[in-house]
Amino acid sequence: MKESIKIRGIVEIKNGKTHIVAENHFTDEMMKMLVSFLAAKAEDQVDRPLPTSSWNMYIGTDTDTATTHSMTQLVSPIGTAPGTEPNSKSGALTNPSPGVWRVVYSATWDAGTVSGTVGEVALYLTTTDHFSFEDSNWYCNAGANMVSRLSVADSAFSAFTIDESKPFTVTWTIEISSS
Repeated sequence: MKESIKIRGIVEIKNGKTHIVAENHFTDEMMKMLVSFLAAKAEDQVDRPLPTSSWNMYIGTDTDTATTHSMTQLVSPIGTAPGTEPNSKSGALTNPSPGVWRVVYSATWDAGTVSGTVGEVALYLTTTDHFSFEDSNWYCNAGANMVSRLSVADSAFSAFTIDESKPFTVTWTIEISSS
């Protein structure tokens, strides 16, 4: 059994003839949420927002700004900030092999819904601002924030123009495995 854990994000984008598979960059929002969850303690049975309470994906046009840990939103979203929401989305939790766990988020914008040049793509989850050990009030209360970003400026993919006659689909996989 391995002694370390590896967390990575794999993003697959499909739009007409465009097919991209690349690894993302996590922001501090993701890391703070994960570490605070490990220290969390809830003493009551009150329904509380969790990371997937209001998850979403957005796409943007920026091709010049590299991803930084402090980013919380796209630089130039397509549509009004935070961006144009997908027409449909789904998620799944899988265990494809021993020691490998995946959360898969999928979003689709129907043909004609979005247009422009894609330079950045982001996953937003409901994040937290609770950072104390065993916080009895722990929950994701900071709203939806960008936790992961894929960007042309990070050399993750090349900018492309959306084929408006085809659906635009993004599948974002966060994989946790022993390494």
